[in-house]
Formats: sequence, C-alpha cells, structure tokens
Amino acid sequence: MQKRILIATGLYPPDIGGSATYAKWLEEKLPAIGWQFQVCSFGSVRRLPKVIRHLIYSWRLFWAARRVGVIYALDGVSVGVPALVVKWLSGKPLLLRLGGDYAWEQGRQRYGVKCSLDEFIVKRKSCSLSVRRLVYLQGKVARVAVKVNVQSEQMKRVVASWGVDGKKIEVIPNSVSPIEITKSHDDLRTELKYRGLVLTTACRLVPWKGVDTLIKLLPELKSKLGQVTLVVLGDGPERSKLEALAKELEVSEQVKFMGRLERQAMGEAISASDIFLLNTAYEGMSHQLLEVMGLKVPIVTTRIDGNIELITDHKDGLLVEMGNTEDFTKAITKLTENPNLRENLIKNATQKLTMFSERVAEENLKNWLKDI
Repeated sequence: MQKRILIATGLYPPDIGGSATYAKWLEEKLPAIGWQFQVCSFGSVRRLPKVIRHLIYSWRLFWAARRVGVIYALDGVSVGVPALVVKWLSGKPLLLRLGGDYAWEQGRQRYGVKCSLDEFIVKRKSCSLSVRRLVYLQGKVARVAVKVNVQSEQMKRVVASWGVDGKKIEVIPNSVSPIEITKSHDDLRTELKYRGLVLTTACRLVPWKGVDTLIKLLPELKSKLGQVTLVVLGDGPERSKLEALAKELEVSEQVKFMGRLERQAMGEAISASDIFLLNTAYEGMSHQLLEVMGLKVPIVTTRIDGNIELITDHKDGLLVEMGNTEDFTKAITKLTENPNLRENLIKNATQKLTMFSERVAEENLKNWLKDI
C-alpha cells in the first residue's frame, strides 16, 4: 500500500499541456523508482454536465484510492478539490503539483479578469465572487497537502502568497525527453506542404497564450518578408474567435489551425518550421519550450518570470514583451536576416537541455517521494 500512488490529472494525452505531459512521464518513471501507479483522468468525464461530472469524478477517485497509499493531484482545483475530499474520506496523504494559478487562469478565460498574474496576486480580493471562490479552493488544497511541488521560483512565490508554508513547497523543474525526428527538414516541409517562412506556435487556445497577437503579425510580415504562414498547434475555447480574427484581417489562408496532434506529429510540425513563437502571459516552466529546444528550432517568446528562468535573451532564444507586435516583428525579421544568430540560439538552447535531463528529474522525483 505504501508504494502505490494514485495520479489525479485534469489533462492526459492526447490533450496537450503541462499536466498531460507530466502524467505520461510519471507513468514511465514511477516504476523505475519503486512505485506502482494508477491514473484517474478528469478527461473521462469532461463532456458531462458540470455538477454531475465532478460528482462522478470524485466517486471514481474515491474508489481508486482504496487501493493506493497516497494521492497525487496535478492541479489545485479541477482535480485538486475532488482529491482533497477523497483525502478527507480515505485518510490518505495528498501530494500536489501546481503548474499555474488556476484562479487567475479561469478568471482570464471566464470571469473578465484582464490583469497579469503579478497584478492578480495584489488585486484578487477585489475580484468577483466566482474568482475569489477559486482562490480560496486552490489555497485550501495547497495548505492541506503534505507536499507541494512547482516548476519555477516564480510559482513558488505565487503559492506562498496563498498562505502555504514555504518549507513544504519544492521547486522541481520539468524534464524533457527528446522527440525523435527521423525525417529531414526538407522532407517534412514537403510532406506538410510548408511554403515560404513558416512560424509555429503550440498551446491551449486560451486568452493568456495570446495567439491573437501572432495572427495580427501576418499582414506586416507578409509585406516585409513575402510568403509567411502561421501554424497553430492545439485547441481550446478561443479557437472560433481566432479563426474569425484571421478572416477579419484577410489572412485566413496564412493561418493553419491544426488542432490537437499526437506528440510525434506535433514535433514534426514544429521541426519543419523556421521559428517557434509563444506569446504567453504566464508560464511556470514551459515544457513546450523545452521540447522545442530539443527540436532545434529558434524560439521567440515573452519576457515573463517563468520564461526568463529558462531562456537568456539573445543566448538561448529571443525575449519580447507580451502582446507587442512590434517586438515580435523585429525578432522574427532579425532571425530571418541573421543565420549566425539563429544557429547560435539553437546551439546554446541544445546545451541548456542537459540541465533538464531525465536522469536529474527522476532523481528529484525519487527524493521528493522518499518520505511518503
């Protein structure tokens, strides 16, 4: 019983996102360090009505918890709250992994929150009741959990601001297993029908990922650089708005919405491109950026706390201000005009990946679980 762990996750492949990738990684690594596991994914009930799906998920989690010694929730609310209830009912210890501030994310997506995460920490008490409820719930789950891990120092500061004892919050950076690309760049471009300059982005299509800004780049980029295509990998609630924006700007032919792809197919789509863009308002420690580093594609992303812990500007990638079309345009133009810069960014990014090796991450996980 002491060596069996139940993983409660909101996302699971073929979903994309940090918790989906991490859940799959846990499946591969836990047996190697002496743990048996079971996965309970919220995805299996997501299409059901709101209250019903949470009740059914909580029951499934409770039923599965009978056969394990510890529950490990991969977010603070959607699976964190059911995991907390099951912890109270079963007496099993609760572990928690936090990749972001769920209350802020949902506030941005559903409740009219416009501010940055840093601003939200200060202003959250003045937000709507719905947002304040989420703030309370994620804080409660984190305070009850016996251990919490996050991917960056910035996220540790965020979680500590919820009143969580800093001694039980541990920074465990993401690891990355390379996506093996066997086809050549030219063959992939031919297969995917890429023409001209191809930009890619991969993310859930939610407001704080700023895909609308990337679409707005296309008219000027086309006038400056000729044929330019933006390939959007991923899906989400903003997709219809983004498609409407592309149509409004008359760039629908330049934007390819690919939807959710399996990891290998996504890696090939990025590998065949020229530049990877991520216009994000928040990242804990982006697993997506780590994967792109391994694919040897230069990165342009935002100058935010999680990203600056991973990327040094003009060394491993180019950093720009979130939502700044002028910054993005200058960075893209610079990479197309300066092949030496491009190659240096790729070389340095590849070297940095050694800090996020599977071996180091596996050892960190083993140490984190050893006293459970």
